[in-house]
Amino acid sequence: MWDLPGAGTELFPAETYVQHMGIRWFDACIVVGDTRVREEDVTLMKEMERTLVRFMYVRTKMDHQVEDNMHEKGRSI
Repeated sequence: MWDLPGAGTELFPAETYVQHMGIRWFDACIVVGDTRVREEDVTLMKEMERTLVRFMYVRTKMDHQVEDNMHEKGRSI
């Protein structure tokens, strides 16, 4: 199991990320996001679909999102 750096940064541009990281040779991947599905995530998942690499998208920090939404609506938890 490897923790790879995120795609779409100066050091790891989205355009070359899949090839540079060798994603097509992985058995499966877990794509982790914290606020929304980014364009880089979609590009990565489409490429994994194309190359038949199984993947799962996991959203983290949902408790923060729920609290923020409740606060915006004037409600408490």
